[in-house]
Amino acid sequence: MKPEQAQRLRDILLMLGALIMFSSYLFGEALLWVGMVVTFSGLIPHFLYNKCPHCGHQLRPWTHKAPYCPFCGKRVDGWAE
Repeated sequence: MKPEQAQRLRDILLMLGALIMFSSYLFGEALLWVGMVVTFSGLIPHFLYNKCPHCGHQLRPWTHKAPYCPFCGKRVDGWAE
């Protein structure tokens, strides 16, 4: 999985989990726990796939604005320099 896809999946899971947690006020406490599990599962792709393909360092959340690794300086989006 590419870092952009991991960031997108992380964002979707975090927003979905927050929505489920907020809906627990209407539909019961069980949804609060489901929402927490979904929200924290959004961190899994972040830590597994949001790494520089060259040096392996964890990328910052704002890397999609500047597609270079802050540690090694190489592009992380697959384009040649």
